[in-house]
Formats: sequence, C-alpha cells, structure tokens
Amino acid sequence: MRTVRFSIGLFALAILASAVVPAHAAPSAVGPVADTRFGIAEGFRNPSVMADIGAGWERLILPWDQIQPDKPGDFSKLSQSLTRAQIQTELNRGTKIAGLFQFTPGWAASNPDDGKRSVTRNVGLAFDDPNN
Repeated sequence: MRTVRFSIGLFALAILASAVVPAHAAPSAVGPVADTRFGIAEGFRNPSVMADIGAGWERLILPWDQIQPDKPGDFSKLSQSLTRAQIQTELNRGTKIAGLFQFTPGWAASNPDDGKRSVTRNVGLAFDDPNN
C-alpha cells in the first residue's frame, strides 16, 4: 500500500512539474556563447564578425618593435599598436586573449643583419640576470 501511495505521489509531482517548467528555454539576449575550442587571429579588427561567430579566444599580435622601438623599459607606445579599448571590448565579450610578441627591435637583436626576425640578445640567460 505504501508503494502505491509513493508511486501515485511521484506521478502527481511529475505532472505538476511538467506544467510549471517550460519545455524550452527562452532565447538569451546576451548573444552567442563563446566556444573556447574555436579561435580567431586578430579578431578585434572586425568586432561584429567576432561576435557573430562566437569564437572563444583570439590571438593578438603584439609588434615588439613598435611597442619598444628605442630602448627596454619604455612602454609609452604600447597603446599605439593596440588600444586599451580594443582589448577591453574583447574581454567584455568573454573572449580569451593570447598575445604573441613578434618583430625584434634593433636594440634587442643579437644579429641586426637579420632585421625584425633576429633572435633576441641574451636569450639564453635567466630572466633575472642583470645582463638580460
């Protein structure tokens, strides 16, 4: 008898729950969910496409020769290559960012004849070495 009552109660609860809970979720006003398996290089250049495709990450090229053209420690030109607003727009959308430094400035080149593709000086030294 107890089992019958329990089964009837469980059945009634299931009927009640199906009447209260909608069969599908309402569309979200947030926009597409970013898929972290899918990324784009330099997506900030076309934000509307980046938002439409739902890419979860993007690679940003950071041109070292433009960020620090004259000397180490000088970051005054950082926002000229990529603005804070551009980065913040991507972060606000939920995009993960992977930065890639490219193009060695002349002052940091181990072989200036190789130009922007030169390996950096002192690359084999520890990060905290005074010659680095």
